[in-house]
Amino acid sequence: YKRAVELSPDALEYKVTYGLLLGLTDDYEAGVAEIQKAIRGGYKESAAWINLGWIYRNMDPHRGEESVAAYRKALEMAPKNAQGALGLGWALIITRSFDDAVDAFRKSMDSDTSTSGEALDGTAWVYYFKKDMEQAKATLGRAQAAGRTDLRLKDAIAKYEEALQKGKEEAEKRMAQGSTGVGKESGFVDLT
Repeated sequence: YKRAVELSPDALEYKVTYGLLLGLTDDYEAGVAEIQKAIRGGYKESAAWINLGWIYRNMDPHRGEESVAAYRKALEMAPKNAQGALGLGWALIITRSFDDAVDAFRKSMDSDTSTSGEALDGTAWVYYFKKDMEQAKATLGRAQAAGRTDLRLKDAIAKYEEALQKGKEEAEKRMAQGSTGVGKESGFVDLT
C-alpha cells in the first residue's frame, strides 16, 4: 500500500487503507497522519473516520475521546454503518460511557445482524465493568450463541467472582476472630 500511495498520490482511498494498515502494525501516529492527509485531500467516505476511530481506540494510551468523535463523524456520514456503530460502542467503553455503548452496540445489530456476536460481546463487557456479573454471563452466552467466543471475558468474570468469594470468606473469618474477647475493655467478661 505504501508503494500504491507513492504511485497514485491522488487515490485517497489508498491513503485511508494504508493508514489503517499502519495502525494494525502499531505505527499509529503514521496511520493517523495518512488518514488525515486523505481527509484534507477531500476524501468524503465514512471509512476514513471509522479507520481513524479504530486507530485512536487502539493507541497506547488510548485516545478514547478522539475515537468517539471519529466514529460519530463516520455515523453522521453513514448513519446505518454497522461497523461504525460497533466501533463507537468499543470507544465508549474506553471513555466509560457504558449506557451509550450499549445503545451503539444495539444500533450495530439493528443495522447488520452479522455484527450481533461482537455487539453482544461488547455489551457483556459493559455489564462486567458495571460489576453486574449475572448480566455479563447471560449476555456473553448470547454472544457465544451468535458466534463470538470471548475467553478473556469469561476468565475475567471467573476471576472477579473468585476474588469476591475469597473476600467474603476473609470477612467472615475476621468477623469470627474479632468476636472473641469483645467487650473485655468495657468490663464485659467472655464466659465461653
